[in-house]
Amino acid sequence: FLAGSDMGRIYRIVPVDHGAKTKVAPKLGQMSSAEMVGLLTHANRWWRLQAQRSLLERQDATVVPAVKELFSQHEDPRVRLHAFYVLEGLNALDPTLVKNAMNDPHAGVRKHGLILSERYPELLPQALDMLNDSSVHVVFQAVLSAGASSDNKIIEAFASVLNRYGEDPLFRTAVLG
Repeated sequence: FLAGSDMGRIYRIVPVDHGAKTKVAPKLGQMSSAEMVGLLTHANRWWRLQAQRSLLERQDATVVPAVKELFSQHEDPRVRLHAFYVLEGLNALDPTLVKNAMNDPHAGVRKHGLILSERYPELLPQALDMLNDSSVHVVFQAVLSAGASSDNKIIEAFASVLNRYGEDPLFRTAVLG
């Protein structure tokens, strides 16, 4: 058990023939905004987040069409979500884009569409329709988002939510909040 305890610590194990290894050092500051849009589709989350952060820092509105295309056409919901929030950060959202997010096939994107729908009172009817969504997370967010409205239409909708989810204390709190 104590064999080798007198040999010191091992700081790094490398192969004998490792040679000179080149480190990958991303030069994100030297990339163009168009290249950053391409990084929103990277498989690694770190790259997507850095691209999103960089695009928001630059506030380069010339990338809006490319980001809209990513949002509407990319098959990965994570990419669509990053694109959605890049559009939000560039002040390029409109009710149509938010409505598209609310109709997305992925529940996570629908949920975030509901969050940003609170800015557009004309989307309240669609938010109320989402109280019947197949995802309980989307329904919960729909309750929270609809609750931000003072429209009387929400009373009947909340009553139906309480009939279905009234046993859940989180739903009761959301309806009462």
